Amino acid sequence: MKASIRTIWTLIVFSSLILAGPLPASETPFGPSSAEANGWKQSPWFGWYADQNYPMVMHVHHGWLYCHLAGDWVWMWDYTLNEWFVSTGEIYPMLYESSSGNWFWYYRNTANPRWYVELSTAEVFTEFGGVLMPKLMKDAFEGATTLAAGVGEAESEILPMEVLGFALLPILGDPATSECPLITRTPEEVSLFALPPEITARADFGSGCAPGESLGIIGGLIDINVSGLNFTSDEISLNLDLIATHLTRDGSPLLNGALSVSATILTSESEEETTTETITTSVTDLDGSLVFDNLVGLDQTLNGEMSLNGVFTTVLREEKTTGDESESAFGDIRLEFTNFVSDALTLVSGEIRADFEMPGTSLLEMNAQTADGPMVMTLDIDQDASGDRVEINTVGPAEMMGYTLTINGLVWDAAQCESNPISGSIHLGYEGNRYVVRFSGACDGSFTISRE
Repeated sequence: MKASIRTIWTLIVFSSLILAGPLPASETPFGPSSAEANGWKQSPWFGWYADQNYPMVMHVHHGWLYCHLAGDWVWMWDYTLNEWFVSTGEIYPMLYESSSGNWFWYYRNTANPRWYVELSTAEVFTEFGGVLMPKLMKDAFEGATTLAAGVGEAESEILPMEVLGFALLPILGDPATSECPLITRTPEEVSLFALPPEITARADFGSGCAPGESLGIIGGLIDINVSGLNFTSDEISLNLDLIATHLTRDGSPLLNGALSVSATILTSESEEETTTETITTSVTDLDGSLVFDNLVGLDQTLNGEMSLNGVFTTVLREEKTTGDESESAFGDIRLEFTNFVSDALTLVSGEIRADFEMPGTSLLEMNAQTADGPMVMTLDIDQDASGDRVEINTVGPAEMMGYTLTINGLVWDAAQCESNPISGSIHLGYEGNRYVVRFSGACDGSFTISRE
C-alpha cells in the first residue's frame, strides 16, 4: 500500500507539472525578492539564489537547480544529487523526494554537505558521493572504502609502536643511571640473555621530560608487572599487567588505564630435502588474551576481553639449482570477544575465525552479537600463486548491525596498482535504502556511489 501511495503521488505531481507548463522567463517560483545584491536575490522562504538563466537557478546552499512550477508545487532537479525534489513556500524546508517517495526536513544553511532528516523514521541523511544517504550508512561506507583503498597512514598507526617503546623502558632501562624517566625495578639488574621469571618496574616521567630527541615531552607514569616469563628457542610465555597513569606527550593525552596480557607462543621448525629443493616448515601455536580496563589511548577507550588462539604454518621452498624461493602459509586462527567495548562498538560476545591458505582460498568468518544487533559475515579470499592478486567476495549477504552487506569481486593486484582496488563493488542496504559503491580501477582509490 505504501508503494502504491508513493506512485500515485508522483503521477499526480508529474501530471500537474506537465499540465501547468513552464513559467514565463521573467518569473520565478520563489516569490518577490526581499533583497538583491550583485545579481543575487533573496526569497522570503528559499534564501539567496541567482536566476539570470532561469529555469536554471544557482542556490547559495543547494547549488545548481532546474526549477519548474506545477500548480502550487515547485519542482527542483538537484544536479548534485540527480534527484527531483518538490516543495512550496508554505512547507519549505520540508521537501518531497520523488524517487524514494520520502519526505525530508532540510537543515537550513547546510552545504557541502547538506543535512536532512527523513520525517517518517527521523533518520539523519547527508550527501555522500553524489547521492542522499543515511549518515550511518555514509559512516559505514567511509570506513569500508578507506579500509579497502588503504588511504592514508595516520599517526595513530605509528603510535602503538611508540607506546610499546614506552612500556619497555621500565624493563630495559637502567635504574642506576636513569633520569628521564626515573626507573625503579625489582630485580634492579635485568639481562635479555637471562630474564628473571618476574619483574616489577615503574617509569616516572614526572610532569614532563624528553626521553629522546624525536619523542617530545613525555609526562606521567607507567607501572609494569611481569610474571611467568619464559623465553626459550621454542617457547615464549608471559603474563603482563600494564598501568598507565596520565601518560602524555607534549601536553596531549597519550595513554591512561590498564591492560593485562597473557600469552604463550610455541614454535617448531623442520627441514627436509628433495633432489630439487630444500623445504623448511615452521609451525607457530598461539594462545593469548588481552583484558582492557578503561584503557584510554589512540582516540579510543577500551574495556573488556579479547582472546586469540590458533596454529599458523609457513612453508619455505628453495630451489637448489637457482636459489629461487617461494613461500606459502596455512592455518586456523580464532579471535574471541567477551564484553568488549570501544567508542565505536560494543561486542557482547562472538568470534572471528580465519581458515586460510596463501596462496589459495581462505575463509574469514565473523559471528558476533553487538549492542546494535548481530554481525554475521563470511568472506571468501582468493590469492593467486604470485601473491599479487587478491579477490574478496562475501559468501551470501552479510548482516552488520541492521545493515546488509555484499562484496562482489573486490580485487587488488599489486602488479597493476600497489594499494587500491582495481575492480569490484560493495552493496549496502538499510531500512529500505540500498546503495552500491563501485571502484573505478584508476589506481587512485576513486569510486562512485549510486542507489540500487
